Amino acid sequence: MHYLKLTCSSPLQYYAKQHYSPLDGWLYTEKHPTKRAITGMLGAALGIERGDPSLGMLNDNITVKYTTFDKATKTTNKNARVTTFMDFQTIRPMPGNTFYNIKGGKITGDAQNSMIKHVEMVTDTVFYVYVGSENRNLLRRIYEALLDPVFPMYFGKRRCIPNRRISEPDFTLLSEEEIGDVHECL
Repeated sequence: MHYLKLTCSSPLQYYAKQHYSPLDGWLYTEKHPTKRAITGMLGAALGIERGDPSLGMLNDNITVKYTTFDKATKTTNKNARVTTFMDFQTIRPMPGNTFYNIKGGKITGDAQNSMIKHVEMVTDTVFYVYVGSENRNLLRRIYEALLDPVFPMYFGKRRCIPNRRISEPDFTLLSEEEIGDVHECL
């Protein structure tokens, strides 16, 4: 297995929890990148649209692992503390659209109906993500796509844009031993 190192750095990052109810007005984040989020970001770079079966094939052909950069010690640490905060958003449906409030009641699109969403976000954290595959050509295609992505890339939500280069300057593949003690992304 060969690994391509990515840097996920942004003031805000959002990695949707698997089980949540959008109807209750609260969206929570995982405290680390998820395989689903990384696959989606790589798919965007490669030009794969949402719902395209190629995205599932990409997901099946990679493994994703991560570690966190610990700012206090200036080292990577798979158990480093991650900070989150809760963002509040007012959502007002457009005319003709319908949303449901926290009690399950309908909100239709007019100027007087709105709801508040609470979105938990990871803040000011750097994750090193290792995308692994036996297919070196796939990793090369991913690397090249990260240099010139087809669609914009972000970490979970459009406002979570990278604040530094995601890929390393040179195409370098790492071995299992070189990436060290890391978590597997689920």
